[in-house]
Amino acid sequence: MVRSLVLFAASSLFTVALACPGGTCSEDCKKASTTAAASTTDIKTAPGTHATFTLTGMSCGSCSEKAKAAFLGVQGVNAVTVDHSTGKAEVAFDSAKTNVDALVKAVATNTKYGISADKK
Repeated sequence: MVRSLVLFAASSLFTVALACPGGTCSEDCKKASTTAAASTTDIKTAPGTHATFTLTGMSCGSCSEKAKAAFLGVQGVNAVTVDHSTGKAEVAFDSAKTNVDALVKAVATNTKYGISADKK
């Protein structure tokens, strides 16, 4: 019985980890995306210049986390929030260390998502 529970738990975690290979999301992935969306930083109070972006091709919380990681890989980024359901991202950054073009390039290079900077 214990072995069955361990195998069931492991297979459930494995499914979520592999969710969203770029197609439509499974129910497990949709549940994971709710958790990912709830864990975003309060971008409104983050220091620095703020810019918003439109991303295409995201379908779940894992997608949001991949895009967020790409932004955070740029030196000078203070905070990021990404919402896969709206395709919107907001980034707070130190304009002495980076700029909007570098942020667009980082996401375009490190993910499969389309990205464009929103006009103010």
